[in-house]
Amino acid sequence: MQFVGGKYLAAISEDQFVHLMSIDSKTVKKFPKGGHDANIKNFAVDPLSEYVATIGCDGTLIFSSIKDEAIVAKLPKVAKQT
Repeated sequence: MQFVGGKYLAAISEDQFVHLMSIDSKTVKKFPKGGHDANIKNFAVDPLSEYVATIGCDGTLIFSSIKDEAIVAKLPKVAKQT
């Protein structure tokens, strides 16, 4: 669980989403919408609380807009560098 910029409380779960709860309204948004084919390994929210980045066990890196709740960029199968 992570406290994000005084605006959100965020956590990942086994349902392949990051759950982002607004501290003010207590509403919950899920990210990314239709993005990963496996569990999310890690996530980050930018300092301005505009975007969520997620990396999944499927190797996909996804950037989502918090405001629009839409995927902004999707990089499939990010390879491990040797």
